[in-house]
Amino acid sequence: MQTLSANPDRDLENHAQTASAQPASSTRRHSPDSITLQISPRAVAKYLFYVVAILATVGTIADFLIFRVFGGREHKISRLLNRVDLGFEPSLPAFYSSLALLAAASLLALITIGEKREGGRHVWHWGILACMFAGMSLDETIMLHELFVNTLRDRFDLHGVLYFSWVIPGMLTVAVVGLSYLRFLFRQQKSTRNLFIIAATLFVGGALGMEMIAGILVESNIHEGEAAGLGSLSHIAVQTVEETCEMLGIVVFIYALLCYIENRWGSFQVQFQSPQTARATFDAS
Repeated sequence: MQTLSANPDRDLENHAQTASAQPASSTRRHSPDSITLQISPRAVAKYLFYVVAILATVGTIADFLIFRVFGGREHKISRLLNRVDLGFEPSLPAFYSSLALLAAASLLALITIGEKREGGRHVWHWGILACMFAGMSLDETIMLHELFVNTLRDRFDLHGVLYFSWVIPGMLTVAVVGLSYLRFLFRQQKSTRNLFIIAATLFVGGALGMEMIAGILVESNIHEGEAAGLGSLSHIAVQTVEETCEMLGIVVFIYALLCYIENRWGSFQVQFQSPQTARATFDAS
């Protein structure tokens, strides 16, 4: 039982001194030194799917308005709509695609590092894929593949499915990579292998397959100008399918990579540490 002295003021002073004498660390005991975020592959894929659905819907409407209502890209309102049009670069859909490809490249780089540390197989395969996706992300931003269009078309007088002539080096690249990665692909678990195949089918089918169909549609209206071909309802529909397939292919691929990381090393977590904790961890190592 606690007893009170005859001088209550002195008791309050002693209590304050005792409290102030306690170590400062006790007041920080409940403050976290780091924040850990656990990433769910399913949740990431779901939200990316929502983003793709919004971009595809808004981009298709913008494309329709640009060509069917305002008569082309030079109209004042069209210049604004260009920034959300699926077929225009630079635009918001192109920016998203670049970020998604960069995210895939980053996950591939993490897998490469993890496999190398544990002496896993196919380290070079993962690393080359990381470099390829980083390059694709850069190309989506600075549009290197567009340099092939007029050059190859004019030099070799290409028509029809080859009207957008960058599909030629595209098909060659797909063939070389596909053949080189067959053994790598079939050594993956069935679930991972199936997701990789679905992702590749969506992406390549959109980027190359639908682009070749688009070439036929644009050239069929070339007598009225290329803008007439780009603004036809059939081309708008094909372009929507093309860009949506590309974006969905990357979503499936990111989901597959996150699932691979989760199955290989456990849950995927991102940790943010305070400078003091990070320094202590470095010193301890």
